Amino acid sequence: MFAVFGLGNPGTKYLMNRHNVGYMLIDKMVQDFRSSLRNLDCYTNFGQLKRISGEDFFICKPMVFMNESGISIKSFCSKYDIDQEHLIVVQDDLDLPLGDVRVKLGGGTGGHNGIRSITNSLQDSTFIRVKIGIDRPFDKDQVVEYVLSDFSKSEQKIVQQALETAMFAVLDVVDYGFLKAANKYNQKKN
Repeated sequence: MFAVFGLGNPGTKYLMNRHNVGYMLIDKMVQDFRSSLRNLDCYTNFGQLKRISGEDFFICKPMVFMNESGISIKSFCSKYDIDQEHLIVVQDDLDLPLGDVRVKLGGGTGGHNGIRSITNSLQDSTFIRVKIGIDRPFDKDQVVEYVLSDFSKSEQKIVQQALETAMFAVLDVVDYGFLKAANKYNQKKN
């Protein structure tokens, strides 16, 4: 069984932050599938979705701050017997242009503290990542302020399209596996 974790920070003040695109994706899936996150366990709000193929999977929001995401994910995966190859983490990525979506297996943290926390907690980095590009600020000293800032009105339209693409990327991983999804979503744009 797959578990899809959208990374973000709990609380209304972070709701539209760039760093919260993982939460935004889970919220979109809840809305589009007319589901809910009605359970709280292992520091995680979660629900279950069923695909047409019959594959059930969890959709999850860690209810800890981004830098502690690993605590929630390790606890949840252990309790619900989620193998690491069935763990999908949805994250923001500063190194991708705004709105780009990529599917990746393993790799480094890219300076992302949520990914660092997960890697440290699991003692392994080979989990599936769906990355949503948020772009990078011009001044590298402004990264913290940038990721904790809200998307502008013009950026929100791009982000909504990216969330749609990311949702289908997640569903393709669940239905067809990592390789097919990666081949489909990691094509270079002209």
